[in-house]
Amino acid sequence: MKIKGVSEIIKDLTEMQENVSEKIDNVDWEKNEDRAEEIDNRLNDVYMNIDQAMDLIKEIKEI
Repeated sequence: MKIKGVSEIIKDLTEMQENVSEKIDNVDWEKNEDRAEEIDNRLNDVYMNIDQAMDLIKEIKEI
């Protein structure tokens, strides 16, 4: 199994963030009105977790 380099990991995480952003944009908010806040919060949490992971990876790379 090949171990990915930092740049590959950042690229993968960036793609994940783009996918999450796309999912946020594609939510049928009217259909999911009763759960809209929960859905929005969960997708935003995922986005922020990916962002934090990228920051940590960049910090580790500097060490």
